[in-house]
Amino acid sequence: MCSVGRRWHLPDRRRDRRFSTLAELVGLAGHQDALNAKGPYTIFAPTHEAFAALPESTLDHLKTQEGKAELTEILKFHVADSTVLAGEVALAGRKNEGPR
Repeated sequence: MCSVGRRWHLPDRRRDRRFSTLAELVGLAGHQDALNAKGPYTIFAPTHEAFAALPESTLDHLKTQEGKAELTEILKFHVADSTVLAGEVALAGRKNEGPR
């Protein structure tokens, strides 16, 4: 997790090489302002190494104008509009699924 309940400063993330690819993609998608809005929210931030594991063609596509809508959808899956603490991460995906 990168940020919980505070602003996500894109320039700070560009300087932190672990999140350089994510920061680039957020900028390309045009979502910097949304992530600088007042929270609380939690960003599940993939590291540069996670993006490096993708096929190069996939990442190249996401960086194009044609891939922008798909990129936006992917980024949405990495933001929760609430505070999610580390101990809650395993349960986070189940909160809206109802009882099992």
